[in-house]
Parts: sequence; structure tokens; C-alpha cells
Amino acid sequence: MGAMSPVSIAATLAQQVAEALAGVALAELVRPGTPVILGSFLSNTDMQSGSPSLGSPKSAIGLLCGGQIARRLGIPWRSGGGALTSSQTVDAQAAYESMMTMLPTFLAGLSSTENYERWLRNGGHDACQRAAQIWEQTLAEYEQPFMDDDLETELRAYVAERRTALGD
Repeated sequence: MGAMSPVSIAATLAQQVAEALAGVALAELVRPGTPVILGSFLSNTDMQSGSPSLGSPKSAIGLLCGGQIARRLGIPWRSGGGALTSSQTVDAQAAYESMMTMLPTFLAGLSSTENYERWLRNGGHDACQRAAQIWEQTLAEYEQPFMDDDLETELRAYVAERRTALGD
């Protein structure tokens, strides 16, 4: 925010979503039904130095809002990781800034808000078990998008040729 996009969270989100949906539309035009993920590395800029302010509260709010927009659109979401910080050393600043970029990711849907009794009745699954259920369900529901047989054959031949040429 403030360097490659408008300075406000709302305006940056509008630009970010417009750019991402343009990519989604292009992917759909090239291969209808192709899986996509909406992503963000949203941070704000220190207007005095021009440096990115990684792990700031504005960044955290923007990431959380981006996750909510993705959820509303029904598109999977990924955002910045837990190591995003502007700190110059491993200190308390590095810890709280990293937490501020990691927390919105958790708040976007991997957490349980059930009370203890309901949680037990529903199996008492911890975060790892819930995450495993989500990816297993997502994988089970995945449907391979249609691709013309000739195009698929051509693409597979190209990939095989490049692997040979690159030594893979």
C-alpha cells in the first residue's frame, strides 16, 4: 500500500482483487474449470523511508479482508507467511510482526469456534485433523477440467521434451 497500489486498505484491496480476478478470468478462458487460488502479499509502505512495513497492523487487516473476499467468492486463499517482519534482528518486534501476518491466515477459516461440548460431540478434532479433513474433502471433490485430447498429448510431449533437455 502506497508504493504499487493506493495507500488505503480498501483501495489496495479493490486493486488486488481486480488484478487477481483478471488472472482468474484469463485462466478460465485458456482452460475452463482450471483450479485457481487467490493470494496476497499485502503490506504497507513506510512513507518516510519507502521500505515495506511487513507485519504491520494495516498489513494484517488487509490480509484478513482479502481472505474474507476470497471466501465470499468461493476461491481458495493463501496469504503471507509467519516470517514476514521488518525487524532487523530476531527480537520481540520480529515476533509480534510475524504473528500479525500469521494470525489473519488462521482467522480466515482453519480455527474452530465450537464450544467444548459440541467440539467433543463432533469428534474433538485438533487443528491438524481439521486441516486434513478440509484438504481431503477438497481433493475428493476435485473434478479435472476438460482438456482436448490433442492438446493434452501435445502438452505432455512438450513437458517430456523439456525434462529431457533440462536433465530432469
